[in-house]
Amino acid sequence: MLPLCHAMGRNLAITMPLIADIVPHYPESVDTFADALYEIQPTFVFTVPRYLQKFAAHLLVGLDQSSWVKRTAYRSAMRVGRRALDRRRSRGGRASMPAALARALVFRWLLEKVGFARAELVISSGAPLPAAVAELWQAWGVNLCEAYGQTETGGALVSGQRGPYPQPGDVGSAAPNMTVELDDDGEILVTAAEFFGGYWRDPDATRALYRDGKLATGDVGEWTAGGSLKLVDRKKDILITAGGKNVSPSLVENRLRASPYVSEAAVFGEARKYLVALLEADGETVAEWAREHGVVHTGYASLVSHPDVVGLIEAEVKRVNGELTRVEQVKAFRLLPRELDPELEGEPVTPTRKVKRRVMAERYRALVESMYANDEERRIAAEVGTGRLSLSTED
Repeated sequence: MLPLCHAMGRNLAITMPLIADIVPHYPESVDTFADALYEIQPTFVFTVPRYLQKFAAHLLVGLDQSSWVKRTAYRSAMRVGRRALDRRRSRGGRASMPAALARALVFRWLLEKVGFARAELVISSGAPLPAAVAELWQAWGVNLCEAYGQTETGGALVSGQRGPYPQPGDVGSAAPNMTVELDDDGEILVTAAEFFGGYWRDPDATRALYRDGKLATGDVGEWTAGGSLKLVDRKKDILITAGGKNVSPSLVENRLRASPYVSEAAVFGEARKYLVALLEADGETVAEWAREHGVVHTGYASLVSHPDVVGLIEAEVKRVNGELTRVEQVKAFRLLPRELDPELEGEPVTPTRKVKRRVMAERYRALVESMYANDEERRIAAEVGTGRLSLSTED
């Protein structure tokens, strides 16, 4: 599920099949990706968090709109699935008879829709995976683990969880032959025998990457109580509010993306009094919701501009704010007027659905600024601009 421009994508799809009993599958295009997963039903999937969030959201929305019998069966299966997951973690071993029945009667049919019914291992990497998303897949019976690596480490994993069914929320312990440390500011430093050769025709950038022989990843992490590595955010993306509070926008964005109606999120607030967000609505799930509620629309633009849809997303943002501290809460949001397309050049999202926050801020500057239109700083600036308020010492 990674493009071949990624080192890990090449490792998995080209190199590993040459040295191990692995059969890679190539969908014809991004548009046929979900169909290919359904047809193939792979035993191993290496993916990015956004796909796991999106697939789970679509399954949950489908369940909400299914019959009473199916919803009741699913709720019963989830109770069994959660208990089975707790037993697996505390005692190890195979699933109990009730868990096997829940999988055969409910979860198997659910997982088949997204191509995960035969998956023996699913690895998520590329960005932090929300713990709630990982917990849900594991309760459905998917052996989901998180891993962490970079192109600069030669495409090799820096750390990974040890399964089966590990506790979500971290990226495990250091991989063999890797030494992982945290700098004073929390930046992850990695030491290994071999890394990448360097940035193309940029020796200065290559030299700047190393600190006392250790590769500075640019990622901020922290150690859990159990000694595992937990990702916080990209160091350059940590924002400081006007009140001097450090906030990880990725943490807030992941909570927002966990909504079945939100496809993408970008949070801003550097040197501002509060956080705001640009949100991309999930066209499929929101359109399904619109049909159920009689909201007439002609396309994505008319859908996201409808007051009822804005109210739907507003309720989701309010729910997420209830899970966050006051400084992390999103005080205003705007829905993007069109869906993002990672295949377009210059788009503020990568093929692995990572948001280019600075590109997003530049392209939608007017939308971002409109969310601060009533703050004190902007009102004072506007007053000074009219000449009705003079701050000259001569006066």
